[in-house]
Amino acid sequence: MVSRVLALAFVFSALIGVSPSQAQVPSGSVPPVAAKDDVAVAGAAAKVVSLRVGYSPIVPFVSSHTGLEGAPRGFEVDVIGAAASGLGRPVTWVKTRNVKENLEQLVRGEVDIAVGGISVTRTREGFVDFTYPVVRNGQAIVVLAESQESGVLDRLFNVLKGGRLGVLLGFVLLLIVAGHLVWLAERGSPSFDDRYIPGVFEGMYWAIVTASTVGYGDKAPVRWPGRIVAALVIVVSLPMFAIFTAELSSAITIEAVSHGAINQPKDLNNRPVAVLQGTTGADWAKAQGARLRVVNDLDEAIKVLRAKEVMAVVYDAPPLKVLVQSSPDLASLTGTFDQLDVGFAVAENDPLREQLNRQLLALREQGTIDELRHTWFGD
Repeated sequence: MVSRVLALAFVFSALIGVSPSQAQVPSGSVPPVAAKDDVAVAGAAAKVVSLRVGYSPIVPFVSSHTGLEGAPRGFEVDVIGAAASGLGRPVTWVKTRNVKENLEQLVRGEVDIAVGGISVTRTREGFVDFTYPVVRNGQAIVVLAESQESGVLDRLFNVLKGGRLGVLLGFVLLLIVAGHLVWLAERGSPSFDDRYIPGVFEGMYWAIVTASTVGYGDKAPVRWPGRIVAALVIVVSLPMFAIFTAELSSAITIEAVSHGAINQPKDLNNRPVAVLQGTTGADWAKAQGARLRVVNDLDEAIKVLRAKEVMAVVYDAPPLKVLVQSSPDLASLTGTFDQLDVGFAVAENDPLREQLNRQLLALREQGTIDELRHTWFGD
């Protein structure tokens, strides 16, 4: 009898979709497994994904000096912070060495946003997307303050260094020897004093005007020994004088072109210039015909400039402006060149771009971006 009752109960439970064990659970209670699932779902909904922002330090866009919460400081830091706040997402900052490394991390998916004064260019748009511009940036040229007015002695040394100094000394020695020989052959004649001084100086004077083809005619040998010396001086000195003057003219021209002051962008042509790897400044300096010295950061660029291994540094104007204000040995050329828009870089086709654009438009309408620009750039 009992077995029949249990069988009927089992069939009834199967028809209504309830197992016998479930039927024994009091109404209103929650099975333990179901309770764990609900907690997991609730935890996932409450978890907010942090925005990973890669940056390469460039004052005043992003500084390497951190604030109270360990985040960097700067114009773009404040803008990103305001935009992320509007999205309800915290920010995790990831430091990189330069723009090139920063963008490479973005492409690999290691960061969500790349910032650091990154200019919007056609080349970069080929592998990343950009938000609306937040500011305009341009290039500046910084040189050593002393190079703006090179000293006469420094320029003379540059002209005479190398083999040219040897040629000059040889030419002077020839004039001294020729002056002595012509005096020995002509002393006591109407043109040359019989005494060693001033007779030898008169002989050297004659050798100079003869070698330079000036030939005033106020002094001339009248004796055959003196005329033979004169012929030898002319044959030997004329080619040497021609070689020396040609070398000197070439050296002066090269000095003016290669070591003269840099006063405008076209002066960068064929000059050694320090640029940072992967920057728009490097592309612009190359377009000006500069001989590029590629470095990893601004500190290294200034180091090679002060060591006179390069003649100028080309980089973004804002950080160079700050640097020149605190460095009396540096000078910046007047003006900003090759101005471009600066935006935040995101991965291609990332929906985050549209979300950031909406926040940036709201910040612009509120006047927040203008206030931050005035705070960090002073304009």
